Amino acid sequence: MDKKIIKYLKESSLSRIVDHMEKHSCGIITTYRGERTRAENKSNNREALAVLKRKGYGVTKVKGSYIENFGSDTAIEVGEDSFFIVNYKVDGDDGGELENVLRKLGERYDQDSILSIRGKDAVLIGTSKRDNAFPNYGQRVPLGSGKFGRAAYEFLTRIKGRPFAFVPEWIEEPDNVMGKWAMASMADKALKEIGEL
Repeated sequence: MDKKIIKYLKESSLSRIVDHMEKHSCGIITTYRGERTRAENKSNNREALAVLKRKGYGVTKVKGSYIENFGSDTAIEVGEDSFFIVNYKVDGDDGGELENVLRKLGERYDQDSILSIRGKDAVLIGTSKRDNAFPNYGQRVPLGSGKFGRAAYEFLTRIKGRPFAFVPEWIEEPDNVMGKWAMASMADKALKEIGEL
């Protein structure tokens, strides 16, 4: 396929995601966990997809990158098949309908969190009761504005290879433990890539 066509498809897919976020309640979820087998993760994702489709939501497969067990001794970066979900049934904020469904699915599959996007407000919501989960169960962590096309953060998603991320203020201005951990992690990754670590 022509490189110009591939570039257009990638950019149009990302612009569609942005358009959905401006017009409807959206969210991101996966059922993947690092300690599960590939077959278990795929089976759980199929089940979650079936539920989301049955509820009448629009679902797009995306690639997520996330720190599982964030901030603990068992923290690991995982790449996982995720879903970007849109509640087409309601224009604007749906009053938490999609968010509630995603929370229940996050709990069912013992996910650290789900991402809820309602209007311009994106929030990470803890859905696991494990001691090493981040954020804590029920905790809401507000995230900053979306960064599209050139996102390079610890928590990001890709649609057809194009990254986008919601960047917490503590990553932009690291004045607390989480921000400092994220900055140190980014630095270690960059140093490793340039051969200085």
